[in-house]
Amino acid sequence: MNPFAVIVDDEEAVCWSLARALRTEGFDAEIASSAEAGLKLISAQTPDVVFLDVRLPGIDGITALARLRESHPGLPVVVMTAYGDLATAVGAVQGGAFDYLTKPFDLGRAIQLAGLARQRPGKRANPTPDASPADDEMVGDSPVMQQVFRSIALAAAEPVCVLVTGESGTGKELVARALHRHSRRSAGPFLPVHAAALSPSLVESELFGHARGAFTGADAARTGLLALAHGGTIFLDEVAEIPPSVQVKLLRALESGEVLPVGADTPTRHDFRIIAATNRDLARLVDEGKFREDLLFRLNVFRIHLPPLRDRIDDIPTLVAYFLRRFAPDSPTVPAETIRHLQQ
Repeated sequence: MNPFAVIVDDEEAVCWSLARALRTEGFDAEIASSAEAGLKLISAQTPDVVFLDVRLPGIDGITALARLRESHPGLPVVVMTAYGDLATAVGAVQGGAFDYLTKPFDLGRAIQLAGLARQRPGKRANPTPDASPADDEMVGDSPVMQQVFRSIALAAAEPVCVLVTGESGTGKELVARALHRHSRRSAGPFLPVHAAALSPSLVESELFGHARGAFTGADAARTGLLALAHGGTIFLDEVAEIPPSVQVKLLRALESGEVLPVGADTPTRHDFRIIAATNRDLARLVDEGKFREDLLFRLNVFRIHLPPLRDRIDDIPTLVAYFLRRFAPDSPTVPAETIRHLQQ
């Protein structure tokens, strides 16, 4: 029996081209132009994979995805969208989608996902956290930013360390805040720490805290930032600036979940997630003996790279429109000539 795919989309061209490509690869493919029709098809015969559009007449795709998670919890669903913002990516991936495609997509990628879905059915669904827009929400329509959104959606769902790389000013803290906001830790604290702004002699005390009398001037005990981040996320910006002696202690805290304040004898256990960021080449610093390789291994469980705006100038019109809506909602539209000047 041939593998079976259901395509739910109200765009005839998308349905026709995707169904034709799937049939060429040996799939039987059925088409539905609405979520209601798609759900009826799926209830009659469970497919091996579903391709589901987000914007549909009647029930939208994300609502239909939630219904499928209830009725067919092991069914791989690939969400398709022409509106690839961060909230959609998070809603799709953390709502239980197998993966998602941003239109216009490469048919080869769709076929690849159909094959992977057959090999890895039953991807677990994750609860969808609050994905409401925020003042620091990320925007971008370029393919590279769509990949960043996808990476954030995937990484936010897992309790692992994330390393964010990119030049200064590319928005690494925005990524960290988005990871926290869309994670299960969103109700906990988010503590940004700019390591480069801390005195090298005070980094350890800031991160780990200190006991009373630990050093001259320590008249009272102080709780460190790692302990304060319990139940939430700590963002270590410019992590390459942390001194080697503190790197050792940070590694131990990551391995054990225990924080030992300066001058204390007994560590305390805390539950925190570290997101680190740097504009430097940490692998090169490892080769130069300036950064610990084992610490890099611990921090680099999941990496997200942010390209500079000069490498994604197609996002400039989107950014202009976003900032106008945010800061000058009554202003006139920016002329196309102005946009061209900005892109140059």
